[in-house]
Amino acid sequence: GEYKDIKVTGTDGKAIYETGVLKDMKEWATENGEWKVKDGVIVQSGEDTPALAILDKNIPAEYVLTLKARKTGGAEGFLILFNAKNFSDRAWWNIAGWGNTQHALDGSGFSVDDTKKEGTVEDNKWYDIKIEVKPNLTRCSLDGKVIHEIKAQSTVGVGSWSTQVEYKDIEVMGADGKSLFKSGEIKDVTNWKITGGEWKAKDGALVQTGSDNPAVALLDKEISADCTLTLKARKTGGDEGFLILFKAKNATDRIWWNLGGWGNTQTGLEGLGFSVDDTKQDVTIDTDKWYNIKVELKGKHISCSLDGKVIHDVTQK
Repeated sequence: GEYKDIKVTGTDGKAIYETGVLKDMKEWATENGEWKVKDGVIVQSGEDTPALAILDKNIPAEYVLTLKARKTGGAEGFLILFNAKNFSDRAWWNIAGWGNTQHALDGSGFSVDDTKKEGTVEDNKWYDIKIEVKPNLTRCSLDGKVIHEIKAQSTVGVGSWSTQVEYKDIEVMGADGKSLFKSGEIKDVTNWKITGGEWKAKDGALVQTGSDNPAVALLDKEISADCTLTLKARKTGGDEGFLILFKAKNATDRIWWNLGGWGNTQTGLEGLGFSVDDTKQDVTIDTDKWYNIKVELKGKHISCSLDGKVIHDVTQK
């Protein structure tokens, strides 16, 4: 395949990167394939699967990628990488994959099964490709036609790790201050998707009495990416503290705030780009004490508070 006129534009409309007339691959890291620059065009002439090239430059979380691509041979089409930290931790738009029959998004939270669309590409034809990346939306267009428009779908949840816990007064407020969910007096677990543990409603609270690691209850409701989650939590037994989940598609594809983890010694954020080592703080959770928990989400910014004290104030990479 061949690629040219590659441009990344920021939210202010200014170019963050553009190829111009390329002379070499100095700004690109490659994995597999046979890559070179010919007549100002990036050319991949090998048969490796996959053959990848990543721009060696930091790109902000919100941007527009445009380029032209041409297939010169082979069984399939193009792989366009975005939101890439490295060759394995990335999303890609697979254009004319599966034997030149389908387009789909894969990686970084995208599911092939959920995004597959029928489509092919022809040999020796230049295609205009555009990917718009926003915190809550990814839009992919081919020759001016939108093929995928994926809105971020996520929810919030609670859990524990080898610990028995109770949660109550759970509320999610939208960016406009309106309530998206309010638990009130919890009477059953019908609003929750359960993974592990022994969950039930008791005395108006959501109660977990098992020792699974993890035991997770996700709210069975789509929650907007910008929101504020508040709740009360109490540990009744076990080794650690609380797990507060957000930006969650399931129990594993999520961020969670681990309070009283690591043998009830520390708190940290884990998942979706967060490193425990970068976020750990010393925090322990007492048994039979109700704690007030608050998580504020705005774009890539996350603020986590325990009993009114901000513990984490971070930006997602």
